[in-house]
Amino acid sequence: GERWFVKTEQFVKPFPEVKPHLEAHRAWVSQLREDGAVVTSGYRVDADGKPGGGGMMFFAARDYAAAEALVLQDPLIVNACVDWRLNGWIAEVGDVEVR
Repeated sequence: GERWFVKTEQFVKPFPEVKPHLEAHRAWVSQLREDGAVVTSGYRVDADGKPGGGGMMFFAARDYAAAEALVLQDPLIVNACVDWRLNGWIAEVGDVEVR
C-alpha cells in the first residue's frame, strides 16, 4: 500500500523570480491529481493570514524513494526556488483523507 509523505519548503529567491515557477507548480500538482495521485499542496501563513511561512505538500507514495522521485519533478525544486525537506508521515492518533 501507499504511505503518507510531507514536503515542506521555504522560498530562497525573491517572489517575482519564484512566481512563474509557482504557477508551474500549481499546474503540476493539478495534473498529478487528474492522473489519480492523492496529493494536496498549499502555503503556510502567519496569525494575520499573511504568507511567508513557506509551502507544504502532503501526498501518498509507495515508499521514500518514490516520494523523492516525485518531488524532484516539482518546478519549484527543479528551478532552485526553495529549500525543501521531505519526510514520511505516520498517523498515530487519527488519520487524514485528502479531497
